[in-house]
Amino acid sequence: MKRGILPEQRRSQLKKLLTEKSGKSIIRLIEAHSGLSALIGSNAKVQATDGSTKTFDGIWLSGLTDTASQGVPDREILGIAAKLNTLDQITAVSDRPIIVDGDSGGTMVQLEYTVAALERHGASGVVFEDQIYPKQNSLIECEHFLEKPENFAKKLHLALSTRRSSDFMIFARIESFIANETVAQSLERAKIYLQTGVDGIVIHSRARSPEEVFEFSKGYQVLLKESRKQVPLVCIPTSYGAVKESELIERNFQFVIYANFLLRAAARAMGEAAQSILSEGRCQEASQLGISLQDLFQLIDEPK
Repeated sequence: MKRGILPEQRRSQLKKLLTEKSGKSIIRLIEAHSGLSALIGSNAKVQATDGSTKTFDGIWLSGLTDTASQGVPDREILGIAAKLNTLDQITAVSDRPIIVDGDSGGTMVQLEYTVAALERHGASGVVFEDQIYPKQNSLIECEHFLEKPENFAKKLHLALSTRRSSDFMIFARIESFIANETVAQSLERAKIYLQTGVDGIVIHSRARSPEEVFEFSKGYQVLLKESRKQVPLVCIPTSYGAVKESELIERNFQFVIYANFLLRAAARAMGEAAQSILSEGRCQEASQLGISLQDLFQLIDEPK
């Protein structure tokens, strides 16, 4: 518990980061689906070529990895209570700001309750996407159905009116490219969502190239000038992973979310360890596939 901070302290961190990093660098978030993964993501650091230390600025509580870690498909099957349980694990061990994947938000009643609960538990923001409830995972090759933008705007209005603090950020995630809509259609959605007063826009894509999100960003900057707003743009480069953060900064992205990599890495390692034990008839080889017990004890701050 000593690693955590009070909800009111954590909630304002995201907006402070935006002010501090504006025009200088990008805010990077790493996925977490448990207390342990949040510890790993929060502790990760490398020395950059300029001598500075690079870390993850915040945590992304991913809908996919939260449900997958419980062996459940990413179809909004688990309710908000399960997500709050994961959020409590993360807030207990990490002092980083947390953005929660709110999926479609569910019904209007469910969305209202979700916003109030996440804000109360100390999250710094939530992302709602414009897929119809129950959503399909965006990276699955299937037909995806989107809300009419006017209907989704009503959800955003409700979310914004429900929160009690302006420090709690509401993001609108545009799934146009997931549903094979055009750049023009995605920008029309962005225009409508910006009019609600939303705090950020997430543009998603499952293409192998970042070109369509880059084209969206170019048009989005025009929308911001026309509306005289400064609303940050967010991307999730899972499928176009070769893109560099420097390229994203050049194209005016303020946030990048690394959405599912810790769980995927853990799943591979666990599978290899299980196969090794069966294959060798002992655990010695499997022990070499993971961190030592001493390193694990140190990570979780095991009392001596």
